[in-house]
Amino acid sequence: MLTIQGEKKEYPAGTSFLRIAQDYSDAYQDDIVLVLYNRRLRELNKCADGDGTVEFLTTADKTGKKAYRRKRDTFNAEGSL
Repeated sequence: MLTIQGEKKEYPAGTSFLRIAQDYSDAYQDDIVLVLYNRRLRELNKCADGDGTVEFLTTADKTGKKAYRRKRDTFNAEGSL
């Protein structure tokens, strides 16, 4: 069971944080780019491995903005090879 925005939610085992974030994206003005899962930073392609608390980080957050830029720069660098 995950606690998200103060409410308990059940997701099937193996559900990615990306899928979970899609359920909450309408509540955020900016794009969700990372999650804090039990206070540990996780990328959206990772999955919850048990009960815990999920907080979303967006491009409006300092950490989210840095992660977005790092991914963008990596993608651009790979494209120029």
